[in-house]
Amino acid sequence: MKNIDIITKQYTEALNEKKEKCKQRCDILTKDNREDEADLEKIKLNIYDIFTTFIGVAQRQILKKEHIDENSKYEAFCNEYLQTFDKIPESWRVKLEKAKENDAVIDIVIEETKLSVVSELKNIFSNLM
Repeated sequence: MKNIDIITKQYTEALNEKKEKCKQRCDILTKDNREDEADLEKIKLNIYDIFTTFIGVAQRQILKKEHIDENSKYEAFCNEYLQTFDKIPESWRVKLEKAKENDAVIDIVIEETKLSVVSELKNIFSNLM
């Protein structure tokens, strides 16, 4: 049976691997004077950091609830964290729509990159559940 500690550990390990690869790509791109691409890697890294932080927040919130059994805690934790995949990128979706309306290509690429990372992380978490 899965529990909160196991899924958090597995998810955090997956994010740490992604963060490390992202840092390596950023370094390579910076050395190649490909600053725009390096900046996109930095954006991805920030998203990984945000979701790493929020899984810890969700874990602490649920684990301090004493009146529910372990299965209910696990379910509540998963539901709580899955909500972050909708809440956090809400403003990014709005920015993307505005960027599209204004044909702001750079902003479109940035917001699409953010949303792509969020989708990827949601899939990783869902698969671990």
